[in-house]
Amino acid sequence: MEKKIVSPKAEQRTKEKSPSCEQHERGRGKYRIDWDSRVIVLKYVRKYEEYKAWLAEERKRIMEPSPAQIDGMPHGTTPGDMTAAAVEALERLELHQRARIVRAITVAREQIGADIPDEKEREKLRNAIWLSCQNGKRHNFDAFAGRVACERTKFYYYKNSFLLEIKNILGI
Repeated sequence: MEKKIVSPKAEQRTKEKSPSCEQHERGRGKYRIDWDSRVIVLKYVRKYEEYKAWLAEERKRIMEPSPAQIDGMPHGTTPGDMTAAAVEALERLELHQRARIVRAITVAREQIGADIPDEKEREKLRNAIWLSCQNGKRHNFDAFAGRVACERTKFYYYKNSFLLEIKNILGI
């Protein structure tokens, strides 16, 4: 086998960690949250519509009483308090992890671009950041350049603030 000729500087770079990697591991580099939390939060954002639909279906199921099932088992002679049971079930549902995720994302989404006075521009920015979170390679800043009222650094600042807000609300 031939030995590859490598410059001393290149060899040294491969042996040492670059400062950007160390900053990235500590969460102080390009992103203000650590990489693992960022991945988890982005997965939650991508599943938001699914979780929201599940939550609506569960609420509907709780609020609409189901017909009595004929299963051959003895049942009580007095009717239960359907309203109290529904309230308890709704309270349990609101404590569910998916419900917490939906609430956190909804709150954080409303806070995107809160410092932008124009409502239309703020909504454009929210939609751009939302699409960027859904598929960052396809919907990066270049896809929205000229359509949103901010520059690249500010766009990613808003996106990272959005993800950080979700992380903080969920306590990740």
